[in-house]
Formats: sequence, C-alpha cells, structure tokens
Amino acid sequence: MSGDDVVEVVQRVQTSLRKATAVGDRLVVEAVERSLPGSVGCRSITQFLVQTQRISGGDAAARVKRARKTGIWHTVSGESMDPTLPETAAAVWAGAIGAPCSRWRRRPGW
Repeated sequence: MSGDDVVEVVQRVQTSLRKATAVGDRLVVEAVERSLPGSVGCRSITQFLVQTQRISGGDAAARVKRARKTGIWHTVSGESMDPTLPETAAAVWAGAIGAPCSRWRRRPGW
C-alpha cells in the first residue's frame, strides 16, 4: 500500500471504531430500558457493564454517562425522546467524533 492508502485505511478504521461506540451506547439504553441489569443480579447498569463486558468501573461509568446524554431513550408509553446532546449524538453516529476520555493524557513526545 502507498502512504496515502495507509492514511485512508487508518481514517476509515477510526470512523468505524467511533460508530461502534455509538452502537455500544445504544445497547446501554436497551439494557436499561429492558431492566437487564436486575434480571442478572446487578444493582446498576454500571455493575452490569463491568460484569458482562469485563471492563473497569470507570470505563463503565463513562459509557453510561455518555449514553444518558447522547442516547435515544423512550418514555413508558414507548415514545422516543431526543438526546440531551442531539448534535453530539448525530456526530457520534456519523463517526465524525469519538468518545472523550479524560483519563488519557497526551504524553510528551507523542
């Protein structure tokens, strides 16, 4: 591959990873709305994510926080509610932006 091809592939992979984040957020909403955490003995959606995805509590909490703001939730009657951050939600779904991670800091020389 040429250098330009590598750059294009790297960009496409990053867009795909960002879109996968949006799908993961949608699954957080689904799990909450279906009461899945309680059905498997978890006290919260964060605990559910830690146990089912084998991720840290911090990562799970960040996913839940993001899903609360960018997810499409539903009323008891099933009506969709707009995300709290609709423009951010649209950009995440398009793969234009990714999930911020405040724990990662750029190291000198990177």
